[in-house]
Amino acid sequence: MASPSHADYLKLLGLISVRMSNIETHMRNFISEMISDDYELNVRIMAGNSFTDLLRLLKSVFPYRVSEKKVLQQFDALAIDLSNLNDERAKYIHSDWTLGDVDGIAVAKRMKVSRHKRGLRVDLKQNEFELLQDFLDKVEVVIEKLTQLKVVSMPIYIAHRAETAKKPYMAWDKDGFPIRTPINKTIPKRPSVVGHS
Repeated sequence: MASPSHADYLKLLGLISVRMSNIETHMRNFISEMISDDYELNVRIMAGNSFTDLLRLLKSVFPYRVSEKKVLQQFDALAIDLSNLNDERAKYIHSDWTLGDVDGIAVAKRMKVSRHKRGLRVDLKQNEFELLQDFLDKVEVVIEKLTQLKVVSMPIYIAHRAETAKKPYMAWDKDGFPIRTPINKTIPKRPSVVGHS
């Protein structure tokens, strides 16, 4: 295979960025389906959330909605994969790239500066095209795993949503403490906080 060109590096970095964004969209949609059919509410909950925030939300909501051990184990493995992907993505996407030529051959250098325990850590690498391609392949595998998990868990979390919709919901007592009230009872108005209406 011929040496990759500057355009090859840029195309691969662009694909990584786009596909990681696709994973965020998958995560956002997955969380939305587990929370509510109210699209606007879901957008408000997740607007502006980073990959890390979405993963944290997914780790919170999924075990609440799904209790089957085998599916939870599958989710735990996927959550580790997602976290590792995010770390590796940062290594590539948040680096400073320099593209140049040495004797007519395209050269790509990547420099990543980060905080370390006792100062700064500088990671300087050159010509990592195969590593970038391997990373993109990992991203595709994780997208497939996420899609499969959604298919397997959907009947479970849809059933849980229906079950929890029948349960009493939150209200407040006269002192402002949360209580659960059966749906057919009158809910007291939440007391105002001192100094607020």
